[in-house]
Amino acid sequence: MNINRRKHIRYATTGSEIVARNAFSNDEAAVQDISLSGIRLQYMSEDDRSKQWREVNIYSGECNPTLMANVCCEVAYDIKGLMEYGKFSGLNVRLCGLCFGELTQDQTAALQSLLNCHGNSR
Repeated sequence: MNINRRKHIRYATTGSEIVARNAFSNDEAAVQDISLSGIRLQYMSEDDRSKQWREVNIYSGECNPTLMANVCCEVAYDIKGLMEYGKFSGLNVRLCGLCFGELTQDQTAALQSLLNCHGNSR
């Protein structure tokens, strides 16, 4: 039996152009899904060390150019990602789950706008 213990619905962002940038290093990651409480990223790493995603800027090219700047986050996990057919690739693809810290009113409004653009939940 599979029990979903998530508090918030995740919205898939496949096919959209949502990008998270590390506020400290300008490294970019594709946002794979988003919820009221956090995001899941996929990014390339040149080495096996995980990058610190403590603060991100989130950009969206869909609906309107939504920007959530300086979003404080806590890393829930950062693992090596699987590629097609469930196999590990030769590339250092990583998956990273981030929990949002306390959001400002502007960040909350921008997040809600972003979620309204992505109606397909996971």
